[in-house]
Amino acid sequence: STPGRTTMSPATAAGTSVTQLGPPRTTTAIPDGVRAIARELTEAGLPTEALDSADLVIWTKLALAGPMGPLTALLRRTVSDVASNEHSLSLLRSMFDEIVTVAHAIGVPLDRDASWEHAMETFRGAGPHTTSMAADVLARRRTEIDAFCGEVARLGEEHGVPTPVNWSVWHALKAIESTYAEGLAELDPGLARSTTRA
Repeated sequence: STPGRTTMSPATAAGTSVTQLGPPRTTTAIPDGVRAIARELTEAGLPTEALDSADLVIWTKLALAGPMGPLTALLRRTVSDVASNEHSLSLLRSMFDEIVTVAHAIGVPLDRDASWEHAMETFRGAGPHTTSMAADVLARRRTEIDAFCGEVARLGEEHGVPTPVNWSVWHALKAIESTYAEGLAELDPGLARSTTRA
């Protein structure tokens, strides 16, 4: 990458991916400056919209990245791999539904159908993209799993919303992270060949 230059994904360049901005939590209305930034970014080729609620912006983003980042990290697959496989897509949808239900429980009016459609359009447009969380796992770095699945599960518990899939994925990635320091080797592919069935 070159300083002062930005590379856009194909979906962003095509205008199918939209960046959302919201007001600071210290204000009740969106400042004119936020709307001006959204206009400037849109005119520069990065479609951006200014929303009246920061929480709606945050939860819209979480509904998109909250399932995909952790699943690509856990499965060590790209966005298109996860979105095109029936099994991982089922997990993705379950995590998404839990996130939207928690959002509703805390008073964020996230539109389930529109958010799912937006997520799937974004995933299709991303193609064989490696998420930052998957890159962190591959590089044996600490991930954002606590702020994704961990926070969804915590808020779900606080508000009486079951989040079993987010809890399970959180535990799985925490288990992976805990092996970094131990220097555990990846499974030897020859192990499968040498295992006999009783």
